[in-house]
Amino acid sequence: MIARSLYSSDAVRSVLENILASRQFASSPQVSATLRYVVDETLDGRSDRIKAYSIAIDVLKKTEEFDPSANPIVRVLAGRLRESLTGYYDSEIGLKQPIVITVPKGSYVPVFSEPLEFVPAANDPEAASAPSFSRTVVIEKFDVFSGETASEATDVRSTLVREGLLVELIDKLSRFKDFVITEARQEVSGPNVVQLKLKPAEYSLSGKIRISEARIIVTPVLRRCADNAIIWSKTYDELFQNTDALFDIQASIGSDVAATLGQPYGTIVTKISATRPRVGEMDLDHYLALVDFYQYSNNKTDKNFEEVLAGLEKATAEVPEFSSAWAALSWMYTYDRYHVHTEVDPKENSAKALAAAQKGVYTDPENAMAHQYLAIVKFNDGDNDGFRKAARTALRLNPNDAEVLADMGSHFIQLDNSVEGKEMVEKAMELSPGHPPWYHFSIAMYHYTRKESAQAVNHSRHLLQEGSLSAYILLTASLAQGGQIEEAKDAYQKLLQNRPVFATNYLDILDKWPLPDGMREMLLLDLEIAGLHVNAIKG
Repeated sequence: MIARSLYSSDAVRSVLENILASRQFASSPQVSATLRYVVDETLDGRSDRIKAYSIAIDVLKKTEEFDPSANPIVRVLAGRLRESLTGYYDSEIGLKQPIVITVPKGSYVPVFSEPLEFVPAANDPEAASAPSFSRTVVIEKFDVFSGETASEATDVRSTLVREGLLVELIDKLSRFKDFVITEARQEVSGPNVVQLKLKPAEYSLSGKIRISEARIIVTPVLRRCADNAIIWSKTYDELFQNTDALFDIQASIGSDVAATLGQPYGTIVTKISATRPRVGEMDLDHYLALVDFYQYSNNKTDKNFEEVLAGLEKATAEVPEFSSAWAALSWMYTYDRYHVHTEVDPKENSAKALAAAQKGVYTDPENAMAHQYLAIVKFNDGDNDGFRKAARTALRLNPNDAEVLADMGSHFIQLDNSVEGKEMVEKAMELSPGHPPWYHFSIAMYHYTRKESAQAVNHSRHLLQEGSLSAYILLTASLAQGGQIEEAKDAYQKLLQNRPVFATNYLDILDKWPLPDGMREMLLLDLEIAGLHVNAIKG
């Protein structure tokens, strides 16, 4: 699909030159060259060819043998580009730019949009006293275009799709518990009609449906109600052979839109996070504690652990009914147990994690996130039946939440190495193209235990983006398993450079991993090939 800009090429290129002249870009020639390349390709109508491979060949001057699945250099470069753009638009000069250029995760195609600004509310006394923050989305019926020569059957299909898509979107978006979903309705007047006065929604979701005898094109558009600015849009172009296939397409589109907008790393949460420096209400601070958690769990370097933990503890203390914050707090206590204050008695943090997760479920039994983190606590405590029960509940409550799918699927793999768990994680990856690296952990483990070393190496390299010990261990062992001995030895040396303690404490470290049966022994054999015991003796 070719991206098209609402702005003139001259206007975009003027902003581009300002960006490239800034301090964030002046000292980074590769980042600057990449930004210029993707913007030029998009403005010249070639956005469909912007891939990791084309950037490697055209910008980084790699040879034609370059394999983006094996070499993450373009993904790393794209991450630096996104960070530089964020830094630029947070600066004084960046805030004054008339066009915002972003490169969303999961793609290398730039998006051009208006600056995100808060518009003063209307002079309504009730609105003035209400909190300035809302996650209310009103869903409108999509406009349908069938063409002048459309058959009666096509017109019937158009009506069915419009009504069906509305139902799908309401159902799937409403499963994200931190959203309030409303349906746009015609105002009705009359002597016996009472109009409810509802707080205006912050976002509206509308769109267009174009349908022919065998083709459907759906373009949903998310707008900010305060100023009608377009926040997100996407075009789905599908072929169908019968009405049943059309309904399947309709359900698939509803799931994808809901996942894109509603999940923790979705469009709306990202926009809220980006506006944080301009908002200071206490009610919003409570929710932003949850946003900080989402960012921290995605990339452990974004925020200080203690700062995120304190924010969630404050939010739950001041708003005891904040179910999602209790769930997030449970995750933080669990993470603290294994990765931060490991010297503390694990039973203490385990008890705190369980209590927080239970409060999350108690305050909102329909919150999938609360059941998700309760399942994790049960898993870590060795309560497999309790884990399965809580995990199934989380998946039933929101089967389109990529975070729930990836997390529960990962734990199912660690529990019994099941195909079901693998399929959950793979579905999560499809729903969230810009997913964090940890999604690849359990998939790498799955393929490694089945001696599918090529797939295990591929996923381990993706996981390596987060620089974790588990990533180095899985990459080293997978390379050794596949007979790539020299590369395995190099990977093991890099492991020791990053985690020297592994050479002497490897048994304790592996014993703490919740591994499928037999995997610990497999790892030890392959790590030994890569040099584990030699280094352990020297240590």
